[in-house]
Amino acid sequence: MIRYTKITALIVIAVGIGLYTFFQGYDLIRGPILEVDSPSSGSVFEEANIEITGMARNISFIYLNEHQIFVDSEGNFTEKLLLLPGYNIMTLRAKDKFNREVKRELHLILNNHGSQEES
Repeated sequence: MIRYTKITALIVIAVGIGLYTFFQGYDLIRGPILEVDSPSSGSVFEEANIEITGMARNISFIYLNEHQIFVDSEGNFTEKLLLLPGYNIMTLRAKDKFNREVKRELHLILNNHGSQEES
């Protein structure tokens, strides 16, 4: 009986260590995560100044149109941009320490013709 108790205890400990290792290493296995909260792709703007916000996890570097940007301690980022008239493509790219990369494209439209005609 004592022998089965010891074996059961060892199995429980081994499973616990395995689960702990899996959950600690899950972020490394998963790779970089990049989410854009605002604006959504396809948005139309009347004003040229916009703000892009989102979240990035498990990253070493993050770029917006090939310029490095930074995240806060919780992985959130906020960047202001100036859109050109017409169709704009913004590219967000994030890399982790293993050089794995994730990319998001935003297709944005600046329609400021109405404000120019009024002046």
